[in-house]
Amino acid sequence: MGERGIGKTSLLRKLQEIAHDEGCIVARVDLYPGIRDIEHLLLHIHEELRKSSLAYYGPLGKGFEKTRRFLESYSVTIPVVGGGIEKSSERTLETGFKDRLLEIWSKVKEKASAVVIMVDEAETLTHIQGALEYLRNTFSRLGEDGALYCLVISGKSGLFQAVSEVFSPLERFFQPITLMPFTPREVQELFGKVSAETGISFEDGVKRVIISESEGQPYVVQVYGYCLFEQAAKDQVNSVSARTLEIAGARIYEVLETQLFARRLEEGVGRSKHKLKIVRKLAKSRKDAYSFTEIEKITGMTKKQGLGVYLTQLVEAGCLRKNAAGAYSFFMRIFKKFVLSKATSIDVD
Repeated sequence: MGERGIGKTSLLRKLQEIAHDEGCIVARVDLYPGIRDIEHLLLHIHEELRKSSLAYYGPLGKGFEKTRRFLESYSVTIPVVGGGIEKSSERTLETGFKDRLLEIWSKVKEKASAVVIMVDEAETLTHIQGALEYLRNTFSRLGEDGALYCLVISGKSGLFQAVSEVFSPLERFFQPITLMPFTPREVQELFGKVSAETGISFEDGVKRVIISESEGQPYVVQVYGYCLFEQAAKDQVNSVSARTLEIAGARIYEVLETQLFARRLEEGVGRSKHKLKIVRKLAKSRKDAYSFTEIEKITGMTKKQGLGVYLTQLVEAGCLRKNAAGAYSFFMRIFKKFVLSKATSIDVD
């Protein structure tokens, strides 16, 4: 779990690489808004698993032709009649999903050491009634039956917050790991390793600026590093100096704007004039963190007018953060600068 851009998907790719090296079948499942019930969720997972298993067995030669033919024919469809969804009258996928995974395991275990199913952007699961509990129960039972499946899900911080109080076993089953920003020491170590590999070093002053501006956000650190290395190579120098940083500054901000900031602001505000007013007012404030009462004063909006709902939506979209003490802030100080420069030009209905 972690904020958007913290490196969750990159970590999943690394886990996928490790799993492949260990002889595992890996199915990466990307959820999309059209998946609205458990039946369609399980269909999506099943087909991604089947295709990944087929790809794994494809190059293994004629000795595994029987397994390949099984995987090719073991697909699932939900027939569409007259534009509506018609579920099988005999057995739904929801009732037969575990048995199907057991059947797939019985066929692939000869050459696969385990099966890893990875679900990214798992917030969608919290919008499908009973989905997380169903997956927990199913994969727990698969383990009891000796089928070596591993389920990994990735989502924003607080993924289980809405359901953890009622279904506390969820967090015991999924064993959450929360990704945090790099510490200043970790940023120093990162650039030290890269410098040792490339021969291009960073002056201490530049590293301090990167640590301050990036606030340890991995993607932002990466953008700084990439753009500065690019500029150093262009200038044919072996040291990234304050001058290099000055020259590359516009390019760094442009990449952050297009790759991270613009979309986040657009999705956070949407077509709401109220949320736009909130981010505009907060961006103009000199403070970095605000209590709910302070935001009421700054924006002129009250709880009765929906301020709490709007703030929650801005936090969920990643525009704002809310700490344990209940104070709100922009997710990065540099993002606040971006909002201040762009929010005035945004027009909503």
